[in-house]
Amino acid sequence: MRENIVLTGIELIAVGESSLLRAQNLVVACQSCSASVSQPFSSVLTEVVGPGRTITEYVLCTPARCPNCSQPIVENTLVRCEGGGDDASDASLDFGRCWDSE
Repeated sequence: MRENIVLTGIELIAVGESSLLRAQNLVVACQSCSASVSQPFSSVLTEVVGPGRTITEYVLCTPARCPNCSQPIVENTLVRCEGGGDDASDASLDFGRCWDSE
């Protein structure tokens, strides 16, 4: 399901369950369980629902789940997809988990 609302140059897309599951099936790890994450989940959603004509923001019906660690995945969660490699040297950026306490 794709519902569009355009507000001042921003296209809001309500992501239905079937689109969410298709996007979730492309993910192999998230920022909670992998140091080699490379893209926000919103870019995976763009692959599934197609690019918008303007700046696009997604609204999920429910969080997706990481298939590796079962943590919730929302629009801005960094993820790694199939073919993204597991070697941390393949990642273009190093994202530390600054929220972990020592």
